Amino acid sequence: APNARASFAAAGDRVLAYRTGASSVQSNLTMIDRAGKTLGQIGPPGDYRGIDVSPDGSRVAVHLHAEAGGDIWVLDAVRGTNSRFTFDVNRHYAKPNWSADGSRIIYSATGAKPGILEKPSSGAGHEQTLLEVGGGNQGPTHVSRDGRFALYTLYDPKSQRDVWALPLFGDR
Repeated sequence: APNARASFAAAGDRVLAYRTGASSVQSNLTMIDRAGKTLGQIGPPGDYRGIDVSPDGSRVAVHLHAEAGGDIWVLDAVRGTNSRFTFDVNRHYAKPNWSADGSRIIYSATGAKPGILEKPSSGAGHEQTLLEVGGGNQGPTHVSRDGRFALYTLYDPKSQRDVWALPLFGDR
């Protein structure tokens, strides 16, 4: 398909989660180990646009796309539970990334104040804006192993998509 996306994430040397099918379709998330053994499906079928496995491999943060935008959900691969992580219907949340220690999720939001945000991975507490950016074509792509930086992309009409590093410590 012309706009198909590869959605997958790995945790350490144990777990790979991936989505099959073209974009904008109901698909299932399947977890497999490095030997290729299927560990099972997690979460309900959905239009998943972003996937990131927690560092310990027990949870998966996903962007579940909806017609009006979408939210981030945390799927617990051990307990088989699903928890909605974002709740503001006026914003579109996407591109979840686990912090290096698994204590936070860093993600993007569009709407009135587009930017890159973070929130404790437990879902408790309030989201914090890490970086306000214009437009809605930005988002985190990875958190460094030491947890000090979040890599993110930012669209620029001249250079297209640039990659930046956002310090997650001190004065950003």
